[in-house]
Amino acid sequence: MDANTYSLKQILSQDRRYVIPNFQWDYEWTQDGQWELLFTDLEETADRLYQARQHAETMGTPLAKADKKVPQHFLGAIVCDQLSVSAGGVDLRAVIDGQQRLTTVQLIIRGVLDVLLERHSPRVPQVRRLLQNPSDVINTPEERHKLWPRRKDREVWPLAMADASLADARSHRYLQDGKRLCPRPTW
Repeated sequence: MDANTYSLKQILSQDRRYVIPNFQWDYEWTQDGQWELLFTDLEETADRLYQARQHAETMGTPLAKADKKVPQHFLGAIVCDQLSVSAGGVDLRAVIDGQQRLTTVQLIIRGVLDVLLERHSPRVPQVRRLLQNPSDVINTPEERHKLWPRRKDREVWPLAMADASLADARSHRYLQDGKRLCPRPTW
């Protein structure tokens, strides 16, 4: 087993599916339990980055140099096992540890994508690639999704990740009252 450190962007930019095995726990994170803490951590990291960039602009130094001075948020380890895949198929990994975090990150990115779509942002394709594999590398509809949940949640996951309105979606842990479980970030 190799233990390497990768950024979240490196993990999600690959043409790859992360499958949550059925032996994993159900998705249990809640707003009060874990999301608020994660959002607070991310907000504090974003504030430090903003301040470093403001200082760099004032001093006339490159923003990239300022970015490197800001400590990254440590999301925690995500442990995966390489799975067999047919020739030409999308790389496949079983998520052994970190499925709650990885699922939450996907829900947050989906919320960010919703905001970008509302604002007709040119960044939509870039963010969408963090959620979906490109159409030219997939062989089945399920391969489109970077994350593929446990068997009991696979029917609703495509709804949670879709651009379409969720108003008619049935109640599920990922979907509540016609909305995605994870609230859209306000920053």
